[in-house]
Amino acid sequence: IDNFETLGFDKHAIMPDYEMEDLVEKEEAFNDLMDKTLRMISLGMQQLDDSEKITITISQSLDQATFDINQVMDNEYKKWKQEKAKDSGRKIFETESEHTWKFVNNWIVNFTALNNKDRGKAIKEESTAIDGGGPTRQFLSQLWSQIERLAVSHYNKRRKKENKIKLFSLYSGGIWPEPNLNIEEGVKKATDGESIDVIAALNERIDRYYNVIGIMLFCSIVGEHSISSKVMGRFMQNVLLRNCEPRHKDRYPAAQVLKDCQDLGVNEEIKAKALLSRKIGDLADDWCFEKQDKAVSEQKITKENFSTLFMQMAFVESRRRAIDSIKKGISLYGEVDLARMVFSMTPIDVISKRLFAKVFMSTDDVIDRLRIRDERVEYDEGSPLDIKREKHQDAFFEGPFLETIRELSGDQLSSFFEFCTGYNYIPQNPEFHIEVEFSLDGDEDLPVSHTCVQHLRLPRSAYNGNKMVFKKKLLQSLSNGLRMTMM
Repeated sequence: IDNFETLGFDKHAIMPDYEMEDLVEKEEAFNDLMDKTLRMISLGMQQLDDSEKITITISQSLDQATFDINQVMDNEYKKWKQEKAKDSGRKIFETESEHTWKFVNNWIVNFTALNNKDRGKAIKEESTAIDGGGPTRQFLSQLWSQIERLAVSHYNKRRKKENKIKLFSLYSGGIWPEPNLNIEEGVKKATDGESIDVIAALNERIDRYYNVIGIMLFCSIVGEHSISSKVMGRFMQNVLLRNCEPRHKDRYPAAQVLKDCQDLGVNEEIKAKALLSRKIGDLADDWCFEKQDKAVSEQKITKENFSTLFMQMAFVESRRRAIDSIKKGISLYGEVDLARMVFSMTPIDVISKRLFAKVFMSTDDVIDRLRIRDERVEYDEGSPLDIKREKHQDAFFEGPFLETIRELSGDQLSSFFEFCTGYNYIPQNPEFHIEVEFSLDGDEDLPVSHTCVQHLRLPRSAYNGNKMVFKKKLLQSLSNGLRMTMM
């Protein structure tokens, strides 16, 4: 807060973009303030008792590079309900305040590798990996990449039918929750003929899923794990993180709202011409928001209230249930108010650059993150290694290695980055690097990655400079379901 005040602003102010024109050179100060505040939250929570962990267990086939996020969420919810009844164990659906802080420093992701054989029966083949950061990154990146497919499933025993209630839609600039009415209609259809208790339980489950998405956002933010920009466009960042909605015209100017809503794939400037002078109540069905009382329904849309009335109704109130549930998760059920403590006073540009990562990666993006490591390295499985670069290794890195990276397809490039880091997108932090080290003794060893420290280990021989051999070995590693990255 002291740093913020030295910039010449009221510490309680929420800064809209139009007041930020003179802050380009002060971006570093805001970044520093945000980093220090988030680190303070993380360190403060790390002082709490860590005798009991919150664990996410993921079963992943050896022949697949990804897991099904719906299956993971369904399994975790089922376990939580069972353990809640016995008052034992803690899961990602935990809501009790004395345990929610563990999402900062005392939760782990366990990947259990499965081999599909014996007529499709899944057999456990490998022990779970140690989560030193890599498994968490991979879990979160897979979560964000699959979030538009997230749905709550419900089997109607009376109708003997399985139904899925979709929670998000994907737009050109990111995802946005399904409207309240779509959720209500989905619940009504899924529970046709069932009891009030069944309906209530399904509604609770939907809200819990949204809570968990908020919790995962909190974990990413405070744990310094980059979030895919696919998850949140600028409009969603303002609403969910900064508590800035179109109705807050002094904090979120109409021109900026319209600009940010381009992320939702809607050209509002064109639509505005057709919507002006129409009554807001006449648009409820087309834009999926609830009918309002007569006083509100009769209001006509004007240039002056287009943002505060129409945009607020169509993009916020229409999704209020999901928005409030996600916010509840981001705040760990009211324990940590990130909006008040950090984001309300931070320019949206700083938030976007600090927290969100590029979804699409180019060859140059990846190559720019590659470095050669030549210092002492310690690994859990053995003695420390003294790695000294040799001329033939430098030549291999600059020649066959980079040439191979340039030849990778888009999917292969993404798989390579995930293989080395756990992320399938590139963090904006310029200090986030993949360090290539020549430390394996076998001349024909497959490349091995340590995602927790972003290391790619290759044979000391550098495959004797043979590009074809290296490329074959690399693709073989990438095709192994990324299972060697789980460490």
